[in-house]
Amino acid sequence: MKLGVTSSRAARLLLSTSVLVPVALGAQAALAGGFGLREQSAYYQGTSFAGNAAGGAGLGSMYWNPAAISFVPGMQFEGNVTYIAPHSTVDVISATSVTGANLGTLGVGDIADNGVLPTGYATYGFDRWAVGLSLNSPYGLVTDATCNWSGRNYGCYNRIFDINMGAQVAYR
Repeated sequence: MKLGVTSSRAARLLLSTSVLVPVALGAQAALAGGFGLREQSAYYQGTSFAGNAAGGAGLGSMYWNPAAISFVPGMQFEGNVTYIAPHSTVDVISATSVTGANLGTLGVGDIADNGVLPTGYATYGFDRWAVGLSLNSPYGLVTDATCNWSGRNYGCYNRIFDINMGAQVAYR
């Protein structure tokens, strides 16, 4: 009976290892080309986002930690507007298509458009309860390159835009 249990454990270990190792070795980070925006609070942006999820001085911490609204007494409002002026260039050393055709070495100048990131937060704390509402846009930049550049097979125009609205309730 012990032999069956041992071989069953070994089989499970072998199976899980054979599944997990290729996944771990083959997994790569998903890169969104700078589309993710973390500027959800002017206060915490000024502190390089140190402690932003811990709550405290700014309501923007509720973006990272909804329970942070329990630290804010009474009715509070916070609004932030961040102007984003990125600059990016693409220098192409060599480019080939999937079929191996040479796409040239034409790069592009500034492909990132400027953008505005508005955020807004409201909370109301009473007794041991707090409620909050947040409105922000964690993604929202545009890249626009001429369609004759060497990387045209990857895209000429990219736009990601979303609006995130969240309601929070906290009990302390």
